[in-house]
Amino acid sequence: MGKVPLVNQRSWAAELLHAFMLGALVSGLWYFGDFSSFNDVLFLAFIIIILHIMIGRRMIPLWHRRGIRLAMAGHFPEAISCFEKSYAFFAKYPWLDSMRYGVLFSSSNMPYREMALVNIAFAYGQLGEGARSKAYYEKALKEFPGSVLARTSLNMIKAFDPSDK
Repeated sequence: MGKVPLVNQRSWAAELLHAFMLGALVSGLWYFGDFSSFNDVLFLAFIIIILHIMIGRRMIPLWHRRGIRLAMAGHFPEAISCFEKSYAFFAKYPWLDSMRYGVLFSSSNMPYREMALVNIAFAYGQLGEGARSKAYYEKALKEFPGSVLARTSLNMIKAFDPSDK
């Protein structure tokens, strides 16, 4: 199976927030800490950031990341299961999704719930299940009316399905 096209929409405001957070961490450690050298401050800041990234980016969105890996490998039924679990997790803890820039250290412009829905829709499309694919894109648009990816995908489905006009 060839490569699966996935879109990664970045929020540059989040990137600036991450740079500010790193600067504030280093400044705070230097000002309030009792360190003998600036290198000690940088080392501690590096350790803190690495731990934050490992927990925030790797452990919390675990089902999302597994789903992406499975979809990239062409294992769409298994990927759907992972994306459904990711959706359920972020629906249960919506504050993690809404504060993903700082808490998860994520630069994604899309909420994880929206990503889960459009990824499920995409996977069903790859499995030839157009009706289910369309239903998930519509669900994504209902929950996220500004979802360009869901709207564009629905327009493509309508363009190729003459009975859907």
